Amino acid sequence: MKNRIRNLSPKVKLRLTWIALLMVCWLIYPLTIAKTLELRAQVNELQALNDSIADLPLRQDRVEEELLHLASLNGLSGDKTVTRESILQEVTTACANHEVILREFSTCRRYSNEDWTIETHPVIIEGEFTAMLQAVHEIERKGSGTTVSVTFFNHTDKQSKKRSTRAQLFIQNMITAP
Repeated sequence: MKNRIRNLSPKVKLRLTWIALLMVCWLIYPLTIAKTLELRAQVNELQALNDSIADLPLRQDRVEEELLHLASLNGLSGDKTVTRESILQEVTTACANHEVILREFSTCRRYSNEDWTIETHPVIIEGEFTAMLQAVHEIERKGSGTTVSVTFFNHTDKQSKKRSTRAQLFIQNMITAP
């Protein structure tokens, strides 16, 4: 075997050396280098995630301040004395003033956070379009909550086959924690 290698020309020896080197690299890469590169990619991802989380308390404070600012701009009251009964009384008064029928006053839906609670009161009224529009205006103007949505639609009673115009209102009230 040694004689065979000695008899080879330097050019063939160089080629065999390159082939042996490539084979060694091909064997070493999956065992060491690939795992190292994979771990480095994971480290980079975790560093990026850590950097994005670092300023999270500052962003949370800014979001809370912006929420309170938007609540004040939208007229959402922070008054805890606004109750379901007071909103029902205001809606009933507005309906009576404009000869509109209060069809439905559903249960309140609440969305809470540590610092505030938003109560949403769904209301359905029925009557002539202009009278309902005036009632909605009065509810918005005098109401202790904020009317955030009004949808007008036609309703057909299945028994009597009569059509009527209705409006669905969503009245919100924001309660801030002490």
